[in-house]
Amino acid sequence: MQRVYCEIYTVDANHRIEVEVPADLGSKVKLILMPENDDGLNQNSFEMMALQEKTGFATSVLGDPAEDVWNDL
Repeated sequence: MQRVYCEIYTVDANHRIEVEVPADLGSKVKLILMPENDDGLNQNSFEMMALQEKTGFATSVLGDPAEDVWNDL
């Protein structure tokens, strides 16, 4: 399972943050930004989202071009 890190940062006056990337993530990462006060999501939610992206259903059924008929409606 791919590890998902969730950290809370304080944005400085120039609207910037400094992030130290854990070495085990490698040289390419995906960064998702959202307000900290979003109480609906927690660390477990991020992990579940990451797992759901990799399921057989998501990759084989939803990713199947034949199933894209709903986009034509």
